[in-house]
Amino acid sequence: MVLVAAVIPLVVVLGMITGLRRPAHWAAVAGVGAAVLLIGWRPEFALPRAALGTGAAGAGLLVLNAAAVMLPGVYLSQVLTRRGVHESLQEWVRGLPLSGPAKVALVVAGIAPMVEALTGFGVSLLVTVPVLLALAPPATALRQAMLGMNIMPWGTLGLATVIGAALTDLPLPTLGTATAVTSALVFPLVTVWAALLARPEHRLRTTVQAAGAGGLLALTLLICNHLGVVSPAGVLAGLFTTAVGLLLCAARRPSEAAPTAEATGEATAAGTAGRNRAHPRQKTGSRDMKARRTLPAAHPTARDGVWNAGVSRFARGGTGRGAPNRSASSFSGGATGGGGEGGCASRSSRAVAVGDADRGWLRRLSRGAGTGGGVIPRRGGMARGGGVGAGERRPAFGLGDGSVRPGRLAPPGTVLYAYGLVLGGIATLRAATAVGVPSVALHAGGASFALLASPGLPLLVAALVLDRGRVRWAEVRAALVRVGRPLLALTGFVVLGRLMVDSGMIERVGGAVAAAPPLVIALAAPALGMLGGFVTGSNVGGNVLTMPLQQQLAPSGLDVWFAAVQNSGAGHAVFTSLPMIMLILTVAGDRASGAGVSENTLLRFGLRVALAIYAALAAMIVALSLV
Repeated sequence: MVLVAAVIPLVVVLGMITGLRRPAHWAAVAGVGAAVLLIGWRPEFALPRAALGTGAAGAGLLVLNAAAVMLPGVYLSQVLTRRGVHESLQEWVRGLPLSGPAKVALVVAGIAPMVEALTGFGVSLLVTVPVLLALAPPATALRQAMLGMNIMPWGTLGLATVIGAALTDLPLPTLGTATAVTSALVFPLVTVWAALLARPEHRLRTTVQAAGAGGLLALTLLICNHLGVVSPAGVLAGLFTTAVGLLLCAARRPSEAAPTAEATGEATAAGTAGRNRAHPRQKTGSRDMKARRTLPAAHPTARDGVWNAGVSRFARGGTGRGAPNRSASSFSGGATGGGGEGGCASRSSRAVAVGDADRGWLRRLSRGAGTGGGVIPRRGGMARGGGVGAGERRPAFGLGDGSVRPGRLAPPGTVLYAYGLVLGGIATLRAATAVGVPSVALHAGGASFALLASPGLPLLVAALVLDRGRVRWAEVRAALVRVGRPLLALTGFVVLGRLMVDSGMIERVGGAVAAAPPLVIALAAPALGMLGGFVTGSNVGGNVLTMPLQQQLAPSGLDVWFAAVQNSGAGHAVFTSLPMIMLILTVAGDRASGAGVSENTLLRFGLRVALAIYAALAAMIVALSLV
């Protein structure tokens, strides 16, 4: 009876969300209400008076940790969107010579773990959500973004593993290596799941590619931890996986380079495409369409050759008063054949030699006086109008217009600069802390908030640098509105978690499990760890919540593996916790609500994946118990 009563708050929360489909903050309020009633009704759950103050203070610091990241993070996301950084990153990922599912696998097993391991607190979602939204519909992309939150035991430079080692008195490399073993099946699992969500045409090939990416991430983590490089293991593993993916892209280029010259030659011969648009009666459209049908089959650099040949998105003349065309090729965006204010005359012998410098000249000309009344190039299409303001995205902080050449392997300079500010700021703070610079820190109720350890400050500084020190108060207010509900829900769940710990409900659940047979205990260990991560929404919080209990349950000689499965379970359950789901929806904004994606939708999906993760962890701990 006591055991049943101890799980009632969790049952209420799950029932409110999955059954009644109520918002997360109302479910949290209901769960807190159920916990308070149980504390007042059952003497077994009596809450010590001294625990009220410390528990409230600890809950407040946990919420402060989240708010310090969410508020500046959402504000920075708005700045990056306005500056076109996310758009450049999207185009770079889409331009990689990989299939859509392979790109998803690269994001889930490479880019997301690398960023999250360095920053923590869900900051990687500011990168992955916009990128995945460019590759798939919102309902699919947000599910894939959830699966990208898989590096949590090594997130924030391995903070959860460091705390877990401190709680269990285990050497850090020992716990890190054991955690890499227990999580070994999880990384291929979530990567394959994310890739298959894209509904690829060749499912077997996609499965092999995704499993290879996830397996490479797991293997690199194991090697790094075994060598004692625990804290930066997630960063190094994600970076290595991304680099290998890009090297595979580069390896594919030679085999695909042959059609490039042919496609470029056809495109050059079909250079009268622009004239065909300007003068519909001329019969040149068939050659133009033939060349256009040829281009997608070639490597993306073929399209660069087309640009170099002069077939580019450019301004179409508006008045018909211009220099006559003397070139064998013309711009596909406009009528150079008949001349015009936006027209341009070039010889085909020079057109093929147009390089990056000439592209910049073309962009400057397209923004100049000659574009009046023409077609102004912009991301995602063409906008008619007069002047640069008609549909053109602003250049990004002095690094050009953020254009991305299809097939380019190196990330755009605008992306490197923007995220380099964030990651460089975090690395600087980490280095300052390591050399003994005092940090402003608060400690209460087993929780803490350290200003120099939180990525909130680098996020805010990066946003201010990108906007040259100007604060856009309208966007600040918009950020406050967007994070209001997620913070309210987070506060409710943190309070619920503290009540369940301080009143002994979690301990009652563990005590009941301890009397079971060894096999049942082994099967319950990953479930207990995942429960802690789900309730708290944090790998660190989950470890603090249930790691001592795992040590009590561990049979003799298996304390390391039980600590590891606790660390893995809590970390790999965070992706489906309500706070993380709220953050994903907050970053997605109107794209999520417009597609009808809610926290209930993502929670149901997350729970299905969590069952598969539990099966992987349970199989691993049972196998280790039998060895």
